[in-house]
Amino acid sequence: IRITDITADGKLKDDENNQYISDTIASEYTLKDGDVLFARSGGTVGKSFLFRKEYGQCAFAGYLIKAECNQKVLLPEYLIYYTQSSLYNLWKNMIFIQATIQNIGANKYSNMEIPIPTIAEQESIVEHLKTKCSQIDQLISLKESKIEKLQQYKRSLIYEYVTGKKEVVWLDTDFKDIKKQYNELKALWGTEKSRNLSDEEALRYQDVLELLQERGYIMNLRVDGANLY
Repeated sequence: IRITDITADGKLKDDENNQYISDTIASEYTLKDGDVLFARSGGTVGKSFLFRKEYGQCAFAGYLIKAECNQKVLLPEYLIYYTQSSLYNLWKNMIFIQATIQNIGANKYSNMEIPIPTIAEQESIVEHLKTKCSQIDQLISLKESKIEKLQQYKRSLIYEYVTGKKEVVWLDTDFKDIKKQYNELKALWGTEKSRNLSDEEALRYQDVLELLQERGYIMNLRVDGANLY
């Protein structure tokens, strides 16, 4: 396992770039369930990884540092969450200030101070964070998917207009058209459709809203993504 094999969220990549060594060479570097790896140098210095037996038989690269927790005192899951905290980042920055290069050796990690509650409290904290972090990760995934769809729509929209597949239709700004646009939005507001607008509809209604707000006809309506409020 190299530091490049570890994802940003602390999981092991499953790809075709895995490296393999013989059992004889790997014997000194074989990992056990619950071992924690730390990056000692480079752009990812301080990055951590919790090894689980589900990953299969693995060894770690020489430029990583392995830590074994006394699980009667410190849970490896709790240690991993600690390494994702602002307190850990503060400790890393203090080490960097004292050194000429960004490097954290085993002696520094072994002297790292960690707030350690009881095992029961650690278990409670770990379970709570698992639940909350999972919920946050799901929200992030949904937002990233939405952003990607909007990026695709943006590229498609630009392509269609610059290639002449679509023509720009300017909004008529006379009173009759403004009233028509206002009535259309008023009828749409609060309906099921208003919560499921396509990207194109959302952008079009955003233009309409800006026009109506500019003229002072409405104050509180807004388009947010695919929702009309």
